[in-house]
Amino acid sequence: MGIVFGFGVLPEFRGRGYGREILRDMLFIMAESGHLKRLLLEVACENRKALGLYQSCGFRETAVYNYYKIAEKKHR
Repeated sequence: MGIVFGFGVLPEFRGRGYGREILRDMLFIMAESGHLKRLLLEVACENRKALGLYQSCGFRETAVYNYYKIAEKKHR
């Protein structure tokens, strides 16, 4: 099984197909090495462009997680 914890394209290079190319190459390498039986990928739910890319490459949503952060205290 493979897990992708982080994957991104710098803002100035987005929209040029680099993300799709990187993802396609990653999937090819994993398939060639025999590690593509199961692949998990995490993406922020609000990242609609990334979600669209992953879905167009055959990924499907299997779980949704909510993340929390510590609220900043107001200084008096």
